[in-house]
Amino acid sequence: MMDRENETVSPTQRLHDFDALRAAAMLLGITLHACSAYRGANGPVRDVSSDKTALFDEFFHAGHGFRMQLFFILSGFFTAMLHQRRGCGAMVKQRAIRILVPLVVGIFTIVPVTRWLRIRLGSEDWIERRNVAVDGSIEIPWSGPFEHLWFLWFLTIFVAGYGLLVAVRLLVRSLTGWRGELPPWSVNVAMGVLLVTTWGCQYLMLSSRKNPYFGAPAPLSVIPDARIAAYYAAFFCFGIVMHSVQTSTGRPFVGTTGNRWMYVLPFSILIAFPLALDATYGEHRTALLVAAFLQAVYTWSMIYGVAGLFRRWMRKDNRRIRYVSDSAYWLYLMHPPLVLLGQSTMKDWPLSASVKFIGLNLVVMALLIVSYQLFVRYTPIGWTLNGRRTRPLPDTSIRTRLKATLG
Repeated sequence: MMDRENETVSPTQRLHDFDALRAAAMLLGITLHACSAYRGANGPVRDVSSDKTALFDEFFHAGHGFRMQLFFILSGFFTAMLHQRRGCGAMVKQRAIRILVPLVVGIFTIVPVTRWLRIRLGSEDWIERRNVAVDGSIEIPWSGPFEHLWFLWFLTIFVAGYGLLVAVRLLVRSLTGWRGELPPWSVNVAMGVLLVTTWGCQYLMLSSRKNPYFGAPAPLSVIPDARIAAYYAAFFCFGIVMHSVQTSTGRPFVGTTGNRWMYVLPFSILIAFPLALDATYGEHRTALLVAAFLQAVYTWSMIYGVAGLFRRWMRKDNRRIRYVSDSAYWLYLMHPPLVLLGQSTMKDWPLSASVKFIGLNLVVMALLIVSYQLFVRYTPIGWTLNGRRTRPLPDTSIRTRLKATLG
């Protein structure tokens, strides 16, 4: 295996592993939402098999503890890469098309449908808790004006902030001649600040809630909670740093990401996660500062390990994986209604929760991939989400025609 420390990254190189990693984060989000019916708590649809195992609780916490954090790192990385390639103005325009337009359209389409289905299909106890939650006496997930699209609002804010910083940097350069170059040691300082920021924000989020929580709660308002916003902003900034700076040895920082993943990933799954989960929820619950630290350790080690895993196995271009990467954005935007309908349809079936969960994910993703191919990929919707694509022409070669004729 190639040592990442000796790798160089071209400014125009397409990182297929990062594309696949971003898609995996999207698809993992669908599975996490799909498991809500089988966790026995909080989900609008209550399955008859939901209380028989804690497996889905652990799966949810394991995924929720690093998924969106990883997504914001990748978003920061690709934002900085787009700025480097096309300039600030083109970057802001492209991000507005890819992020802000789907958010605005989704608020008036998929969000109302999702909310209507939750009320229509939700269990009586969930609806009662939802009504009580209006006065703030309890907390339930998936609230707020954006539903599952809240991350697009955060990205809009972060990209706007990044564009503003770029403009300020250009102004300072024009006035003083300073090019914004920093000494190599500043990278280590910046990384340390970002790591401590995530730990501190994790502690503030834990201390502000009535019940223990693993990861970061979904934002509930148009004006973001400062703790949640700062938490995800730290990961977004990490992605920018990962793309934009070099290490003290002069190598691109992104070239060091994921080294020793074969050691870090088992540590994260087998040691960091159980310790963090027990410190947050278990019989050995510790001080919030310790629980927050262990959660931060799990989050960062899991991100590091998964990034290395994908770098090892997904670094080469693969047509099928690239197709899944292209479709993942559409799948995530549109999945909630189908997930709710599937959960409600199967809730009384005499099958194990695991069988229902796997079947639900397969059916939902299959339907959405078909819809992507038929109605999105080569249409203005697809142009908005992923950029313009040209439908391939039919292969009229002699070899293909002979194969079709001879069967």
